[in-house]
Amino acid sequence: MKTSRMKNWIWKAEAMGFSSLKHALLARSIEDASDLGAALLGAIGPRLPAHRTALDNLAQAFPELSPKAVRDLAGRVWREIGRTMGEIPHLPGLSVFTRDSRFTLIGGELLESLKAERRAAIFISGHFGNWEAMAAVLCQSGLDCAITYRRVNNPLIDAEIMAIRRGYGVRTLTAKSPESIRDLYLALKDRRSVSILNDQKLNEGVKVPFFGRGAMTAPVAVRLAHKFGVPLVPSSTFRTAPGRFHITAHPPIALPGTLDSDGVYESLCAVNRFLEDRIRERPEQWFWVHRRWPRG
Repeated sequence: MKTSRMKNWIWKAEAMGFSSLKHALLARSIEDASDLGAALLGAIGPRLPAHRTALDNLAQAFPELSPKAVRDLAGRVWREIGRTMGEIPHLPGLSVFTRDSRFTLIGGELLESLKAERRAAIFISGHFGNWEAMAAVLCQSGLDCAITYRRVNNPLIDAEIMAIRRGYGVRTLTAKSPESIRDLYLALKDRRSVSILNDQKLNEGVKVPFFGRGAMTAPVAVRLAHKFGVPLVPSSTFRTAPGRFHITAHPPIALPGTLDSDGVYESLCAVNRFLEDRIRERPEQWFWVHRRWPRG
């Protein structure tokens, strides 16, 4: 009982801090909020335990970099994550498809054709730039799309983040859990699209190359795309300036006719090649603070 009460008090205190920060960011323009987030996390991030993870990941992915270059890149990574945190509260106030939009979209004709034909797709991406911007594009485009997400441990903060997401157009949210596969199955069966960030470690996944090292990778996206015969559309989101985003829906990844174990492996290799290519374009804008590989 005491443990439960203590946890509730901690959750409430954390939620109050989150709410105060959110309102402080909303009191500024999105550019200033982005800059503030970059300054704050740029100063705090290198002092967090996750900084060691970022350094280790970067050293494994870019062995040609000197230790100083790795440290400098890790510092830029924290600033970019801070920008994402600063921008997210402003997303409900942004419209994607207006003349003064802060979003540029490449591949919008694919979204239009999916809508016109009432076809579903699986959009697969990673934690690039402000990864929430892609969800805003998909949902404001008029596609009926289930967005997968990982719950925040604090349920009070999780509820606030869910409210922000609904504010910029997300209507269907599917938590990443064993039960979520059923939700995705039902969405695709009903001709609704789904969006999956597929760049984080899954212990029960398939070991496929990623930056030259084996990485446990979730196979659910390629399995579902094959089962329902829907396109597997890789997408990317990058920040071009504070509060400005460039989103691309890339050509679908070709899947083999038969998805046996070899087919799953080859398909996941294609997914990881796509992710790696995008990360190499702007390495500071990927979420390197997640433990993607075993410690080097």
